Amino acid sequence: MQLLTEKIILGTAQFGLDYGINNESGKPSDEAIWEILNYAFDNGIGILDTADAYGSAAELIGNFHAQTRNKFKVNTKFIFEEKRGVAKHLEQSLKKLSVDQINVLFYHRFEDFRNYQNVLQELKKLKSEKLINKLGVSVYNNTQLRDAIETDEVDCIQLPFNLLDNYYQRGGFLKKAKERNKEVQVRSVFLQGLFFKDLDNYPDYLKPLKKYVQEIKIIAETNFRSIEELALCYVLAEDTIDYVIIGVDTKVQLENNIICTSKYLSQDIKHKIDNIAVLETDLLYPYNWK
Repeated sequence: MQLLTEKIILGTAQFGLDYGINNESGKPSDEAIWEILNYAFDNGIGILDTADAYGSAAELIGNFHAQTRNKFKVNTKFIFEEKRGVAKHLEQSLKKLSVDQINVLFYHRFEDFRNYQNVLQELKKLKSEKLINKLGVSVYNNTQLRDAIETDEVDCIQLPFNLLDNYYQRGGFLKKAKERNKEVQVRSVFLQGLFFKDLDNYPDYLKPLKKYVQEIKIIAETNFRSIEELALCYVLAEDTIDYVIIGVDTKVQLENNIICTSKYLSQDIKHKIDNIAVLETDLLYPYNWK
């Protein structure tokens, strides 16, 4: 049984925020977070994904690093503040996270990436000083994805990819990204928990997605798969993707996800999912959810 945990990045939005449409329990306790982090490290997950916007997540990671021997690489996203400056921000992030280097520093907002080109030059300098390993940008739509692919200074791109925001939506751009030697990380694998939500409890504004989720549930049931397994195996099976970001609320969820990484997804199943064509693409982005 081969596990693909080396392709897994542990997301930490849940550590600092009440995150996800299906989250009824709120943030995990600090004790639960430490349990998750230790289990992740012991099972081959070596990278964490965090952001300024994730509440207290960075502080929790820093406390963990300061008090244990288990040290993760950390990817983080920043929101540019002109009065603070990017060098000062980086200095504060390194201290807060208790690391010597940021593995990938992402622009969290694509608008910052486009509007502050001088920042990109400053980031290149900080990269040359080994305070940053790679420069990245977080994108949502294919227009942003295309721009990131075509920017030489961008080493890494993070984008949504899942059973609905799938190869039909993204495939051509993923191929182009790899042709340009970009590292590709994908997030929103479970669409913030929407795939697990009872179809009868979808809010009115998300009801147009029900027919597509029902199609996914039929694929899962006819192939004796859980939705969790299908969602994770689908993104892991895409060879243009380097890393898959998952978030969990409990150690048990992480255990189940790690077990799922050993499961094989046939080309027939992958092809069926690849061809699910969501027309209401605005609903694939949680920032549009009311």
